[in-house]
This record gives sequence, C-alpha cells and structure tokens, in this order.
Amino acid sequence: MIKKILILAIIGLFEISIITACRPSEKKEEGSKENVSESEIAAKAKEEWIQFKSEAEVRINNNKEQLAILKEKMVTTDLKVRVEANKMVDQLEQKNNELNKNLTEYKEEGVEKWMKFKEEFNHDMDELVKAIKDLTVQNIK
Repeated sequence: MIKKILILAIIGLFEISIITACRPSEKKEEGSKENVSESEIAAKAKEEWIQFKSEAEVRINNNKEQLAILKEKMVTTDLKVRVEANKMVDQLEQKNNELNKNLTEYKEEGVEKWMKFKEEFNHDMDELVKAIKDLTVQNIK
C-alpha cells in the first residue's frame, strides 16, 4: 500500500514538473513576439526619422534661399528700411541655423521623445516660414 502511494506521489510530482516546465516556454514565445513588434516599431520609427530629416533639410534649404532672395531685394530699398529688414533677416537666419543644428544633433531616445521633438520642430519650422513670408510681404509694400 505504501509503495502504491509512493509511486502515485512520484508520478504526480513528475507530471507537475512537466506541466510547469512547459509554461515558461510559452511565455518566452510571447516575449519574443513582443520583441519582434518592438523591433518593428523601432524600424518604422527609424524609417520615419530618415524621411523626416530629409524633408526638414529641404525646408531649411528653402528658408536659406528665401532669406538670400530677401537680402538681394533689400539692396534697392531705403537705408532705414534696409537696416531694419537686415536685422530681421539676420534673426530669421539664426533661427533657421538653430533648427538645422537641432536636427543634426538629435539622437534617438525613444518613440515618445521622438514624437515630442517632431512636434516641436514642425511648430518652430512653421513659425519661421510664416515669419519669412510676413517679411517678404512687408518688403513688397
């Protein structure tokens, strides 16, 4: 009788150890699926960054061109207007250079920080473009 109980206990322990040994492997598979999706997200973010950076560089270069055109047009304007406009153009060039510096010095620090950087950069770029257009309109009048 004791042998039967001992044999059943050993078989029960054996079955329990098999069942618990299988569970962590299922969790490992789920973890690997999560790692795959995290790596996919990182790859997509990197692709988005590359595209964003190239588009931003184009916008920065367009700003440089617009500011150079403004400087050329101001040569024929009144001295007083030219001095004021040159100060404003210099400030806008400085902002454009700062945006370029921020773009080149940005380092990946996660998706949330990337989204925040992108939002702030686009806001600053839009404000700069608007200021350049406003200055162009003022100089035409």
